[in-house]
Amino acid sequence: MKNRTFVLGALSAGLGLMSLGGLAGAQTRSSAIAQAKPPYNCLTREVWSAEKKVWCDRYGPKTKPAVVPPKTSTSNPWHNCLTREVWTADKQAWCNALKQMQNATYQVPDVGTVTLTNGSYKNPQKQITVTLGIQPGMVIFDDLTGDGKKDGVALLGVNTGGSANFIYLSTAWNNNGTLKPLTPVILGDRTRVNSMQTQNKRVKLDMLVQGEKDPACCPTQQKTQSFTMLMQPTLVPIEQ
Repeated sequence: MKNRTFVLGALSAGLGLMSLGGLAGAQTRSSAIAQAKPPYNCLTREVWSAEKKVWCDRYGPKTKPAVVPPKTSTSNPWHNCLTREVWTADKQAWCNALKQMQNATYQVPDVGTVTLTNGSYKNPQKQITVTLGIQPGMVIFDDLTGDGKKDGVALLGVNTGGSANFIYLSTAWNNNGTLKPLTPVILGDRTRVNSMQTQNKRVKLDMLVQGEKDPACCPTQQKTQSFTMLMQPTLVPIEQ
């Protein structure tokens, strides 16, 4: 009887180990399948969606997006202007302002005059591409001059044909309802903007910039910088 009990116990333990082994094997196979047919390219440098970030954190190489979308606040809301529901008055005004910035003319330092069409500009002859970021938290409309009118704040990404991706901070002054862009301020090559906020007529950025020993692809030095647009025609950095 004792021998029979021992045999049954051994068989149960063996089956348990087989189940665990099968589960581990299934997880390994799942990981291998995910890597064999990745739904996302984890080497790109656009703002990642939450789904892509979760997938790349689990299966992809240990890389991070160039810009991590910050949390939006009720004071500086963000709207998806591609939806088809009946818009509120606030969303209509926000999207109208965004459309102005997406089709405005900018004087970009070291690049020249750039007129965006639906948020982008391309010059194949000069190999210049300029894009206005519209991800959550990357576009803000707030009063930065104290006149009670909402000015615009956004980021421009500029590529001049190489691997560099220069990030600019751009603001647009509200002149009786017409947004007039000021001269953008360069933040750096492949600078990662973690958050952008406006408060007390200032624009505050939390960023990762390149340290002295950082490779061009991968900035690691944390930096917080505030700007004011009270001195036009450009933004002025404020010492921290």
